[in-house]
Formats: sequence, C-alpha cells, structure tokens
Amino acid sequence: MPYYPDQPFFLQHLGQEFLLPDAHEVLLLLSCQDAGSNEIQEIFSVILRGPRDHFLPQRTYRFEKEGLEPFDMFIVPVGHDRQGIYYEAFFNRHRSGPA
Repeated sequence: MPYYPDQPFFLQHLGQEFLLPDAHEVLLLLSCQDAGSNEIQEIFSVILRGPRDHFLPQRTYRFEKEGLEPFDMFIVPVGHDRQGIYYEAFFNRHRSGPA
C-alpha cells in the first residue's frame, strides 16, 4: 500500500531537502499551511523551492529522503525569484486515509 504523508509529517520536515530521483533534482520544503482542516478532512498545502535553472513541469514526482519511506506527490510550479522556482502541492482528503 502506498505511503501518504500527512500534515504533521511535513511540519516535522520543514527546512529539509527531498530528492526527486526521476527529475535529478532536490527540492527544499519551505512551508506547510493548513487550509481549513476539520475533524473529517485534512486540507493543507506545502511549498517547496528548487533551483532557478531547472524548471519542473507540473506532474507527480517520487520524493525520497534517507531514512524515510518514498512517496509520490503532485506538484505545480507557482512562481520564481532570485532564490529559485517555487512549487506547491495541495492536499484535501479524509483523515481516515486515502479513498
């Protein structure tokens, strides 16, 4: 069964880098913001930053970090500045787990 990281997982790993082996890229986890979660739904978004010289198109990527179970996440480019290109993943799911 696939691993689905939750909001506490991302909050625990803020400021850490994740490898995207298929894209030959590393993204830095910058933020994890609640977007209206309640007792039934977990709703939040995460923002990651990658280098400004390597654009990743929106799609699902495999995320890996030493000591953690790999997981897949759909990311969308949302902006850029001198520090890099920013990507967002948005989550909206039942707290009991994926459907």
